[in-house]
Amino acid sequence: MLPAGRTFLDPVRLGILFGDRTLQRSLGTTVVFSSALAFHLMNQEQPKVQPATAGIVYCLEPVFATFCSVLLGGEGLRGGLFAGGGPILTAILVVTIRTRREAAPEG
Repeated sequence: MLPAGRTFLDPVRLGILFGDRTLQRSLGTTVVFSSALAFHLMNQEQPKVQPATAGIVYCLEPVFATFCSVLLGGEGLRGGLFAGGGPILTAILVVTIRTRREAAPEG
């Protein structure tokens, strides 16, 4: 682990890192492909989704990213993950339950 980013932000190391053609191609492909696909899907599908549902999906983005990071070994399970993700998931559940109750026909 790098101490507070000081080693990583060294101009010489950054020059070497960003001068690497493989990294440039990988980042370019990943960023362009991911962004283009995300914007295309968002523009195409978002009008078909209720605003509350879209809000829930957007709120789940950091939870999903953390889940993927833990699965891929980028992060370990720590108390901070639960302290940050717990309120997000709780809020999403509350909003979802309330929205469904309000939308359900009385009878």
